[in-house]
Amino acid sequence: MPTLEFSRGETVLFSHRLRTRTRLGRRDDADIALPDRQISRRHCELYVSSGRWWLSSQGKHGTRVNGVWVRSPVELSDGDVVALGPYTARFFVAESGVESSETQLCPQPHVELPQGARGSALLERAHLSFTSGPRAGEHVPLRRMLTTLGGASTHVSLPGLQGLVAAITVARGRPMIQPESTEPVYLGRERVVMMTPVYEGEEVHIAGHSFTLHARGREDAQPSRSGMSFGSMLGSSRQMRRLFGALYRCAASEHPVLVLGESGTGKELASVGLHAHSARRDGPFISVNCASLGTELFEAQLFGYEKGAFTGADQRTDGLFHHAHGGTLFLDEIGELSPCVQAKLLRVLETRGVQRVGSPRDEAVDVRIVAATHRNLSERVREGSFRHDLLFRLDVLRVQIPPLRERVEDIEGLAQSFLSTFRGAPRLTSGALTRLETHPWPGNVRELRNVLSRAVVGAMPRTLLEADDLEFEGGGRLWQSRKQIAMETERALLLRALERAGGNRTRAAKTLGIPRTTLNSRLAKLDLSLS
Repeated sequence: MPTLEFSRGETVLFSHRLRTRTRLGRRDDADIALPDRQISRRHCELYVSSGRWWLSSQGKHGTRVNGVWVRSPVELSDGDVVALGPYTARFFVAESGVESSETQLCPQPHVELPQGARGSALLERAHLSFTSGPRAGEHVPLRRMLTTLGGASTHVSLPGLQGLVAAITVARGRPMIQPESTEPVYLGRERVVMMTPVYEGEEVHIAGHSFTLHARGREDAQPSRSGMSFGSMLGSSRQMRRLFGALYRCAASEHPVLVLGESGTGKELASVGLHAHSARRDGPFISVNCASLGTELFEAQLFGYEKGAFTGADQRTDGLFHHAHGGTLFLDEIGELSPCVQAKLLRVLETRGVQRVGSPRDEAVDVRIVAATHRNLSERVREGSFRHDLLFRLDVLRVQIPPLRERVEDIEGLAQSFLSTFRGAPRLTSGALTRLETHPWPGNVRELRNVLSRAVVGAMPRTLLEADDLEFEGGGRLWQSRKQIAMETERALLLRALERAGGNRTRAAKTLGIPRTTLNSRLAKLDLSLS
């Protein structure tokens, strides 16, 4: 598999396996994020076409290939050197020997199907499987570009129905369902009103008939178990495949989305993915925790304020709605909003205008709202602590993220993904995996990450994790952010390495596989002033 081997000066940093299309830049959502002022937010993109790899330069800083500045797409050959600011990336057709990380970008969990004209037989690799109704258990191969469903005169007859009811076709390489009559067609619990993609594992319901669509695809196009993803969310269970399908459809819309789920299930990851896969992907993504601030401060932060609006307001300041203009505003823990701010947020959603604190005028904003909560908002409406009209405005599109205990089959893949980020790629024994799969996971995926991080630190330098290496918190202190977890994990790794090396930094750096200068800089960054 092709790779890019990255260096900075004489130091080889890492190798990155490429998958179909890889974006490089300074943005956090780039597949390879390179933090430097000489790197553009969207610097360049590598992609495969007709079996050949190409590089397209996109940023204002430009990209050099073998010392030559390139603007139009250029084909890459084995050993080519790509210069990006202070970084050098060497392209290899086969993997290099340096420890590598795999691109997780998997835009859609489906197999591309060929397209053709005049209804030719190009769908023989796909089939329809009835899961309930009079034809339950039957598998129908799809051999046409357009397959009709309904009465006896259609390609796939559904007992009890007359005339044309729906059609299955291929658009952009995907099987799609299209209603063709007033008979309701549902995808999961949602009624289909236009041509809509059907993803692996999703059920279509038509008048007592239910079926799924499956695409076998080319053998070399089969997605891996870990390839089922939406942004940074991973999962191959039926529940997650359904969720990913719903998220992709929500991303294509401009309507507000309400993301529901227990703490630690990945509501923020889903929201980031909704932005990254939307038409607003090039705009800002602004996140705010509604439970973190008091009413006055939160209102000023959300809507901005005029100079002199309150003590300390010494200049006119934009709010988060202004900063999110043209992009997405993510309101986490929306159920914690005070009644006063709820009323003002409702006004923004109705008028699409923001009124700064201390200003009598509205300012137009173009923002898509994604809200998330672990609370039951309908229950809060009944209690009188959440406005019914605001819920009506927010709950246009809804996705529910299942808790980890309801998708145990995803635990192994998630654990492998987390462990692959550590040096040496630690592995689980069968006993450790069994213990993970029988834990109730009150903190969900976040707790799983915490448990594995502690296990890796505690087991060093061993890379095989036993059941006894796993320590569970029982749901306590699960509020930590990913950044805090990473810092605490690194702090523990460094201290343990120094302890085992008797305080000798040179030996500790060698154990960690990093230069002594890097160890010193990390100790300083973490404020570990050791003699």
